[in-house]
Amino acid sequence: MRGIALFQGSLLVACSLQAAPLIAADEPNLDLLLFDPVPLVIVQDAGAESAVTAAAQPPYQSNELQPLPATKVQNIQVALTSLAMSDTSSTVDMPASDIARYEASFKEIERAGNAYSMELPESLVSLADAYERTGDYLKALSLYERASHIIRINEGLFTLGQETVVERMISNYLAQGDMIAADQQQEYLYYLRRKVHPHRSPELIKAMQDFAQWNVQAFQYYAFRPAPLVPPAQPSDSEAEQAAPPPPPTAAAVAPAADIDAFRIQHLFNAQLMYQQISNLLVANFGITDPRLPDNELQLAITNYLFATNVIARGGSAFDGMQQDYDSPDMSVRRFGYGEGRNSMERRVDYLRKTPGTSPEALARARLDLIDWMITTRSRSDIQSVFEQAYKEYAEAGATPEQIAALFHPALPASLPSIVPQRFTRASFGLPADAALQYRGFIDVEFLINKIGESMSPELLYRSPDTPDAVAETLLRSIRRAQFRPRMLDGKLVEDDRITLRYYYTY
Repeated sequence: MRGIALFQGSLLVACSLQAAPLIAADEPNLDLLLFDPVPLVIVQDAGAESAVTAAAQPPYQSNELQPLPATKVQNIQVALTSLAMSDTSSTVDMPASDIARYEASFKEIERAGNAYSMELPESLVSLADAYERTGDYLKALSLYERASHIIRINEGLFTLGQETVVERMISNYLAQGDMIAADQQQEYLYYLRRKVHPHRSPELIKAMQDFAQWNVQAFQYYAFRPAPLVPPAQPSDSEAEQAAPPPPPTAAAVAPAADIDAFRIQHLFNAQLMYQQISNLLVANFGITDPRLPDNELQLAITNYLFATNVIARGGSAFDGMQQDYDSPDMSVRRFGYGEGRNSMERRVDYLRKTPGTSPEALARARLDLIDWMITTRSRSDIQSVFEQAYKEYAEAGATPEQIAALFHPALPASLPSIVPQRFTRASFGLPADAALQYRGFIDVEFLINKIGESMSPELLYRSPDTPDAVAETLLRSIRRAQFRPRMLDGKLVEDDRITLRYYYTY
């Protein structure tokens, strides 16, 4: 998940719109709808005049706090395309002459040696990369398979010389939209790493972390894709595939083509098991002060949240068919969920407290993450006492009033749940906080936040001309359903905290 960028502390006159270039409105594409909130201070009341009229400017004067990026703006479609292509060059950067040069290079190596020379894989990978940049993924895949076969013949079946090639094949399959084949290669990569790295080694733990994260990504892959799963490719009689050891069987490889739910749930379950196994391994072999533990507990909490909201909420039938693998401890899937997630968040705070060198800010943020979890999961009975204790400890640790305000009374209240991306946000699209977007308009909204983080009485103050009704209605609906972290002043929770925000939107 991308980090949330710090906003700047300057003031702008809202009606100038200098910080937010707009483009003409058209039929909204709600699949690409994104809201960027900015704290707003109204310095001149609208009085009796209605604020929701179609006036060219708001009927009040206001200042924006913490303005959004405004230079080199991009349409959201362009920004998302640029993000997707950030690791590749355009076809103009890879002309046919370069492909010819790479082909000549590996043919020269073949003539100088033999068809299994270890000089060949590097040239084959470079040529495959060139074909990928021109969009010929099938040709590239055949070259990757040949490179992998040569490495196995020279170095053996279980060596890390194949690692880079397998990673390239995974990316290739994903570019083709073949998640099943990509998943099988990822399984094989983890199988290979387990064969090579000794138990307890940092390399094995890193491989486990990578595989756990892959399973989370596999769970999310079909979240907004209604298309059926791509069936796995039929086995080939090629020499290269005969030389490769089969990857461990997975639910994804044998699932019916239309059973997207089974694929997603199994991979989320796999991630749960992996993160739990990593925590057990770290505690048993390196102790509770190992610096890798707090982040792993956070990842475990995230998978518990996803499990509770996507599996448990659907009832008992969702558990059918899930399989345990990867040397995991015998664990009941029914222990996963909100309760186990809270245990992870509490352990994370405890580990940070006991780890030398933990900064007061890092500990305070972890405590706030725990509070966010309690609010989101309705474990609200002791929110106030935990909040007040976190505030007190941070202040006693020497935090300045500015540092305390930044965490406990931010101008832009934290939207919950804070540990997973929410819809209509930059994080849900993977867009960085400093990407300057070309907005289509803005909507000013005022609402209250109570002591348990619920939003109340959202009121639309103004919307820029030509703002589609569907966009305004979507925003108000999302605010009504939203939860926010309550803010604190002088160590006490603010009751009925009045919030005024300007939501820039694009689609």
